[in-house]
Amino acid sequence: MAGAAAPYAALLARERHARCLLADGQGDSGVRLLSDVADAMSDLGALDDADRLARVLEEGGSGARPGRSRGGRPSYGDRLSPRELEVARLLVSGRTNRQIAEELVVSAQTVGSQVRSAMRKLRVTSRTALATRVLQLGLVGGAQRSSTADE
Repeated sequence: MAGAAAPYAALLARERHARCLLADGQGDSGVRLLSDVADAMSDLGALDDADRLARVLEEGGSGARPGRSRGGRPSYGDRLSPRELEVARLLVSGRTNRQIAEELVVSAQTVGSQVRSAMRKLRVTSRTALATRVLQLGLVGGAQRSSTADE
């Protein structure tokens, strides 16, 4: 199966490979690959799979030992990543996903994924609620406060 012809199947194969790396004691490589697969699943729109892999990584079921650097991208937990924050700010200014994508030179699908991720982290269910929450938290304009959902 070619990756371009069946991207979801290719990602599942990469997930299996990452799990094999973890089982063989190659934790850092396995965790990096599993993290990349989770991001790609999200970009593909396979959000259930992306969430499942994120839980595996967060719960330590990945084979990564606590206290060790896993490499790869940093985890922001319930805080918005710098890119999610940038997307949220542009959303507040009234831009559509397509307009945000053009400005940031990414795909509209990537922007949609980042909007969904920001909505999940801030525990809101719509773009309007996300914009409102970002404003409430002071993430747009003046001083910024923590962007955790616990506030």
